[in-house]
Amino acid sequence: MIEDNRIVVTGLGVVSPIGIGKARFWDGLKTGKTGIKPVSLFDVSEFVSRNAGEISDFDPKLFLGKKGLKYFNRTTKLLMSATFLCLQDAGIKNEDREYLCYGSDQVGLVVGTTCGVISSIGT
Repeated sequence: MIEDNRIVVTGLGVVSPIGIGKARFWDGLKTGKTGIKPVSLFDVSEFVSRNAGEISDFDPKLFLGKKGLKYFNRTTKLLMSATFLCLQDAGIKNEDREYLCYGSDQVGLVVGTTCGVISSIGT
């Protein structure tokens, strides 16, 4: 007998060049917004391509608060912010989050990203 396994998506957390948050991202998709623009976060003068899908209006303090952010690289801040938005979208309250992270085998998190921070590889 084949077991009927089902997956339920209860929350989405999007941090992308065309919109941060599910609603802004979806609006960007519907209107055909492009996230490709000149890179502003680092010097690209020695590169042939100077455009990218950069998330330039990202402020992790809006999602994570100020405490401890200096210890995380940009990729970690992006991931943690997307996770925060996902849990918020799922209606999971702050007091329930520790249980979900450490005490439950019923919760999974799928992350999609294009790349991390090269400088943090091997550290």
